Amino acid sequence: MLLLVKRHKTTYFVEASQHDTVQKLKARISHILNKEKEPKELRLFFRPPKQTGLTPLEDAAVLEQVGVVDYDTLFLVYWINDGADGKWETVDVPPFEPLHDDMDATAAGGVDKGKAAA
Repeated sequence: MLLLVKRHKTTYFVEASQHDTVQKLKARISHILNKEKEPKELRLFFRPPKQTGLTPLEDAAVLEQVGVVDYDTLFLVYWINDGADGKWETVDVPPFEPLHDDMDATAAGGVDKGKAAA
């Protein structure tokens, strides 16, 4: 299955199996990040269908058992090591913004539906 893993303004497309553990998925993501972060420094969150909050995924959980299916979106955060203390980042994914403003059909060279010949 294909999963979308989002962090800030970046989306990673990651292949996984329903039978993979979250730990295995984190190892795959670590590899994509060129080992910039180790799997233990990564945390994944999932928004189950019909729920508004995010659920942290435990390393031992199997993707199928927690309800992750093909084309689901997961959210990635890093462990921030501030000297002796450390903490997890907060999930920060800005809302989608289209590349272009909506243009009416005539400005784009199309036919205005209200003025189309019958």
